[in-house]
Amino acid sequence: MEDGGDAGGRQGGVRAGNTAVSLYGAKKHQYTFVNGKPNHHSIALGDIHQMAQRTHDLLYLGENRYDDTKESFKFVLKTALAFSGSIPATVLDVGCAAGEFPYYLVRVLENSVVHGVDVLPELVQKARTLVPNATFSIGSVLDKDDIDQQYEMVFLVGVHSIFDDINSWLNNLIAWTSPGGTIVIFGLVNPHPVDVFIQARSHGSSPDHREPGWNNFSRATFEEVFDANEEVDGYSFTDFVIPIDLAPHEDDPLRSWTEMHPDGTRYIVNGLGLLHDFKTICIRKKVVGAGV
Repeated sequence: MEDGGDAGGRQGGVRAGNTAVSLYGAKKHQYTFVNGKPNHHSIALGDIHQMAQRTHDLLYLGENRYDDTKESFKFVLKTALAFSGSIPATVLDVGCAAGEFPYYLVRVLENSVVHGVDVLPELVQKARTLVPNATFSIGSVLDKDDIDQQYEMVFLVGVHSIFDDINSWLNNLIAWTSPGGTIVIFGLVNPHPVDVFIQARSHGSSPDHREPGWNNFSRATFEEVFDANEEVDGYSFTDFVIPIDLAPHEDDPLRSWTEMHPDGTRYIVNGLGLLHDFKTICIRKKVVGAGV
């Protein structure tokens, strides 16, 4: 879900076993899923197939917006801090791309330790070069073993709409969060009780190419998943209202722009011909033994 600069966030790529695989000119590895978790001993169709088809993320190699903070980043962090009620000592950004959000985090959270993880080695290398005050590693939101410690606050910004199954990534975010800590998810959430699964193909691309990244799970489905998870101790949904105008990118219609409604409301759209409803979801991880 590309944002034209401000609305959305980043997407992940492919990780197979212990090998990070670029989406460009690389073999497409896939996992199957068992009980909502990736099965690392098989290669077959699954949510990883969605990631293998996505080819829209290395654009961050050509952008340098570190000092031009996205409005969505400001909104996500403000909402997260209000929900948690405290400044986290440790922060993890999953799907960090080239490190623009960690760059903002280390500027604002001066005393916090910030780590970013992304599946594309090229983006991780750029982040390490341009964001020296944070640390970075190669990893996937679908692979629990890629992160070996817990963090007080864990972000997933503009990533979840790649996947067809919420639990495939949610369980790992929870595992990487300290008890009592906060998981923060930003992206598309459908206010209507309908889960929408979307793939796109730009004109002129390969006839069999299908680009994922705009799935739109309903708030009702998110709530159902959260309520069924014994480690979730509470959650909130906060609407993102973009405060600035975004112009279309003529060379890339998949990047979002804004259109003004007669009532003065800005709507976020892109070349899919759909309105985008962005929200920040904050989740509190239960403290073991709390309430007993």
